[in-house]
Amino acid sequence: MDTLDEKRIIDWGEDLVLDIPILDDQHRSLVRIINKLHVVGLKGSDTITRSFIEGTKEAIHYLRFHFATEEKLMIILDFPGVEEHTIANAAFMEEVINRSKELSEDNQYTPEALVSFLKDRFLSHISSYDNAFANYIFAMEHHKKFQFILTRGKQLSPLSA
Repeated sequence: MDTLDEKRIIDWGEDLVLDIPILDDQHRSLVRIINKLHVVGLKGSDTITRSFIEGTKEAIHYLRFHFATEEKLMIILDFPGVEEHTIANAAFMEEVINRSKELSEDNQYTPEALVSFLKDRFLSHISSYDNAFANYIFAMEHHKKFQFILTRGKQLSPLSA
């Protein structure tokens, strides 16, 4: 019998680590949520299962929480790419919400398609937008705001997850 570990669609690894604890912790949580959705979606059925729909709601809620945390950090640190990153976050959220609606309204759109989209978009977002932000943070190592992120960053969470 397959275990949850064997059914992961995303493996947490060094390629996903930004070395920004608050964001790495949230990214780890998003990986768990996407992997859980993947496992639930693999169960398959003629109708979308309640647990998959609940899982998409959890993903949407956590993405909102995560993006709000990112954006708050960017503002505090005067990140010059905050506007572009915020637009990318909003587009990602809108697409997840729209695809989730399609899933519950249209049997042609499958759980596997939603999970695949989430995985691809999440990994792409980390490798481009989030890495650019991390590079900016580490370029300002000498700055007091950098120390704030390392010592008190967990207090930045704008919403309760």
